[in-house]
Amino acid sequence: MISFFSFSQCPDGYEVNGVDRAVNGDFAGGNTGFSSAYSFIANGAGQTELNPEAYYSVWTNPNDLHSNFSSCSDISGDGNMMIINGAPTENVEVWRQPISVEQNTLYYFTTWIASVHPTSPAQLQFSVNGGLLGSIFTASSTTCDWQQFYATWNSGASTTANISIVNKNTAANGNDFAIDYVTFVPCKPVVSLPINLIEFKAEEFNENKIKILWSTASESNNKFFTIERSTDAFNYDTLAYIASKYNTSNQLCDYEFIDEQPLNGTAYYRLKQNDFDGRSEYFAPVSVYFNQEDKGFKIYFDNQNYRMDLFGTEKGQKVQYIITDIIGNYLMSEEIICTCNYVCCMIDLKGKLPTGIYNITWYTNNDKYTHKFIAH
Repeated sequence: MISFFSFSQCPDGYEVNGVDRAVNGDFAGGNTGFSSAYSFIANGAGQTELNPEAYYSVWTNPNDLHSNFSSCSDISGDGNMMIINGAPTENVEVWRQPISVEQNTLYYFTTWIASVHPTSPAQLQFSVNGGLLGSIFTASSTTCDWQQFYATWNSGASTTANISIVNKNTAANGNDFAIDYVTFVPCKPVVSLPINLIEFKAEEFNENKIKILWSTASESNNKFFTIERSTDAFNYDTLAYIASKYNTSNQLCDYEFIDEQPLNGTAYYRLKQNDFDGRSEYFAPVSVYFNQEDKGFKIYFDNQNYRMDLFGTEKGQKVQYIITDIIGNYLMSEEIICTCNYVCCMIDLKGKLPTGIYNITWYTNNDKYTHKFIAH
């Protein structure tokens, strides 16, 4: 049996900065402290309790609840786990809990998953305040093989969070799994890294290129920067390595990089700082919408100032936008009349959206443009 005190609760380079906010995450208290869109059923007799889909139980042995489930032990050490017969419906909240959080704090959302039947392993994803978080994680096809999955979330201006684990698998046959040791822990950097970044942005340059700009107010032991690009804000490719101008400096340093072959559609750019000791730090990404087929319209999301702009408009032109989460749930909309040619500064999103990935659809005359952006 593995002791839960040895489990990782914060990412590499971070340390625990407070108490775990999840209640009864190891299910030692049974079916309490959380809720589920699935129906609860207690252990009885005959190994048939979890025969229908969309039912769950909190118990010590999956085989006691279904004759085709494996006999597994929990991972947290108290005996109990949440055992689920997954339903063929996507994005159903298997486990959910409202919690209080501190503002402007990084939280580490983690859980352990094991298949209790080898067919069609569970595909799950974290969610905070209705926005999907991180990437989809898939349980092992080997039953009783516990694996840890996680995502990070910054609270920003939020003081409460509705956290959940949603099912992404739509298979009726199989899709049977157990969850244990759910945690939601505040983390902080172990040490501060050696630059003070005051600006990072991406913008269109010469009609068919993207210029990446960033500035530092000070640098210490800074070796080089890495520019990375992504289509989904999760999987990044390296574009360039840019050497530090001074390595150590207390004066303003400006940098730039030109993406000569920008991606068509929405692209995410992020900056990585690398020091001489081998440590590194990522900064929040910015997104740019680039599509030469969109009749001159370009969209830019400034993730540092939480503002989104639309380029290529005309004075007096009506523009409407609608923001939804990536599931399609409506969040906000507005109609604006542009007051100048070419640039129509649209919306200030500061404090209006929790961390996550969203879709924004713009309506200009008879045209429609949709792209994704990430909010921090």
